[in-house]
Amino acid sequence: MSLNYKMGTLRDMGPGFLPFWLGLLLAGLGLVAAIQASFAAADETRLRVEPTQLLFVIGSTLCFALLLRPLGMVLAVVIMTLISSLASREFTFLERIVTAVALAALAWLIFYYALGLPLPLWPQAMNWGR
Repeated sequence: MSLNYKMGTLRDMGPGFLPFWLGLLLAGLGLVAAIQASFAAADETRLRVEPTQLLFVIGSTLCFALLLRPLGMVLAVVIMTLISSLASREFTFLERIVTAVALAALAWLIFYYALGLPLPLWPQAMNWGR
């Protein structure tokens, strides 16, 4: 998709520059990780992923996508984080809450405040004066 946007140069970056190179870098890192894993001993690279863990992680991403517009970014990030944290038994309830609030604050700082993206922060009924 990033190829549909103007690429630009390193000095004058277009809207497709960062997504293209970031996607290429992530694909390359994934390829390197897959090659290393294929040559490593079978016992040390076997990840034991339970279907419920996979369901929580994928489900949390789907919930975020479905809840972003009606609930706003802050609540969608909190819900996504809480659902995905259920995939791990290592989190306590308090750690889940603190992580969810911290990620929502970080998302607000990065995407809304620093980048100025026009994302709804809260449910539409709460956007008084916006």
